[in-house]
Amino acid sequence: MAQTAPPDWLEFLLTAAHRGEQGLLQGMHAVGLAGSASGQPAWPFASRIADDTLLIDYGYARSVALALSVMAIVLLLVAIAIFWRRMRLPAAITTVLLCVVVPAPSASLLFAEAYPTTFHKSPTGFSAPSIKEGRRLYEKNCASCHGVGAAGDGVLADKLPKWPPTLTGGLLWQRTEGELFWHIRHGMRDRGEVETMPGFQQELSDGGNWALIDFLKANAAGSSVAQTGKWNYPVAAPGMLVRCREGRVISLSELRGQNLRVVFGGGQLQGLPEEPRLVTIAVTQGAFSGADCVAEPAGIREAYALLSGVAPDRLDGAQFLVDRSGWLRARNFSGASEWSAADYLCTSTRAKDARVEITGGDGLGALIARFDRDPVIAARGRTWH
Repeated sequence: MAQTAPPDWLEFLLTAAHRGEQGLLQGMHAVGLAGSASGQPAWPFASRIADDTLLIDYGYARSVALALSVMAIVLLLVAIAIFWRRMRLPAAITTVLLCVVVPAPSASLLFAEAYPTTFHKSPTGFSAPSIKEGRRLYEKNCASCHGVGAAGDGVLADKLPKWPPTLTGGLLWQRTEGELFWHIRHGMRDRGEVETMPGFQQELSDGGNWALIDFLKANAAGSSVAQTGKWNYPVAAPGMLVRCREGRVISLSELRGQNLRVVFGGGQLQGLPEEPRLVTIAVTQGAFSGADCVAEPAGIREAYALLSGVAPDRLDGAQFLVDRSGWLRARNFSGASEWSAADYLCTSTRAKDARVEITGGDGLGALIARFDRDPVIAARGRTWH
C-alpha cells in the first residue's frame, strides 16, 4: 500500500522536524562539532526524531504536537513574566496548570536509532547510467540472496539465518537513502547480534553503493506498477542528458519548473503534434518531429522499462509525463496524443481529491492541472502524494 498523505498539521510538523535536524547538522558541521562520513556531514547522535512513528500513530503525533504547543506557550509566559512583573504570578500558575493538564508524550517513542549517514543524500541524481550500474552490482552481489527481482527469493535464501526481506515493497521506502547506504555498507544484525546481512564495504565504493540504491528504487517502482497498476510510492524521472533545439546539451534537472513529456521513438511513432503546455523530450536514435529536446536511448530505455515493470521493447511509442518537480506522474502506451484518467499512475491518496476529472476531451490538460493541485510531498527522503 502507498504511504497515505498525512493531514496538513502533521505534514507541517514532519517538515519542521526535518528542517530542524538538517539545520542542526549543518550548523554543528560548520563549527567542527560534527565530522564527515563518505564525503557528507555525519549525524553525530545515536537517535533521530522517529517520523515513521508519527506517520503511523496519529494519536501519538497529536500528543507531540500538543506538547510542543504547550512548550511554546510556556516560553511566551516566561518572556511575559520577565518583562511584566505583575504577570509573574498568573504566568507561573498558568504554566503549572498546563504542565499538569497536558501529559508529556513518551520519549521512547519519539526517537529512533540513527547512523552517521542517516541524513546523507545520493549524489547520482537517480540517473539512467547509475540505475544501469546499480543493476549490474545487484546481480553480482545481492541477487543470490534477495532474488533476481529483489522479492527475497534468491537461491541462497533458505540457507540464511533469517529469510531476506523483499525489497520491492514498503520496507524499502520506509528508510532514508542514508540509512540504506549505511546498511549496505555495514550489514545488518538482529536483536541477538546475529548477522543477517553482511556489509559490502570492501566490495562496493561509495558511488557503487548509491548506484545500487538507485536500482533498488527503480526496481521497486516497476514491481509496484506491474502488480497494482500504479506507482504506490512516487518515483523521480531518471536523469539524463538531452540536446535541445538551440543545440545546448543540458541535464533533465535543468528543466525543473516545467512539465515534461518523455516520448520513446520506435515502431510507427516518429513524431507527435507540438504541445505548448509541455517540454517534449524524444528518446530516439532517428528523426522525431514535435520534440523540443532529444536524448540518445542508451541506458535510458532500460531505466524506464525497469521502473515501468515491462520489457524494453514495450516502450516503442510510450509516453511519460513528468511534473514541475521532476516526479513521474502518468504513462501512456497507446502511442497517441489522447490521455485519460487511467494513465495517471501516481494516484493520490488524499481523500479530498482522489480522482482525475476529464472535461471537454482534454485529458492532458486535466492531468497537468492535477499535478499542480496535488503535488508530491517529500520530507526526510520519504514521499507521499
